[in-house]
Amino acid sequence: MIVDLENPIVSAQNLLKLISNFSKVSGYKINVQKSQAFLYTSNRQTESQIRNELPFTIASKRKKYLGIQLTRDVKDFFKEKYKPLLSEIKEDTNKWKNIPCPWMGRINIVKMAILPKVIYRFNAIPIKLPMRNRNTFTLLVGIAILFSIMVELVYNPTNSVKVFLFLHILSSTCFFLTF
Repeated sequence: MIVDLENPIVSAQNLLKLISNFSKVSGYKINVQKSQAFLYTSNRQTESQIRNELPFTIASKRKKYLGIQLTRDVKDFFKEKYKPLLSEIKEDTNKWKNIPCPWMGRINIVKMAILPKVIYRFNAIPIKLPMRNRNTFTLLVGIAILFSIMVELVYNPTNSVKVFLFLHILSSTCFFLTF
């Protein structure tokens, strides 16, 4: 569980009281030795005060939570989260290059193996992409949309009117994708 404290110096004691009350009511005990605090502050004095207040260990530069590296600097988010994703996708697609598989199978591979990774990373911690990398991610989103449309047309040809309307709407809003 992640708890976000607005003013950690003041609210640290309240958090400890809340944890104590939770332990009394639920019968569960929070393991303080396994619990970690991750501080987003650049002020050394504030950091030392928080260290004295909290009995938790303080994570140094990064903390892994649900498979995502949390970093102290917001600037490092892109480097820590999205660059490995791009290299992972390139590795996966290079592995699948020589697999004898029809194009529908390849679409399904991308839909089941790559798309969930991309969606999870973008939903977990949304950040503004640097200009030099926006084209790559715009291409990924465009490919995902086209794959979905192609699958819809192949498996459900009666929906061709809906797909046509969707493509028309997409083409009129395509300027949004190219920014």
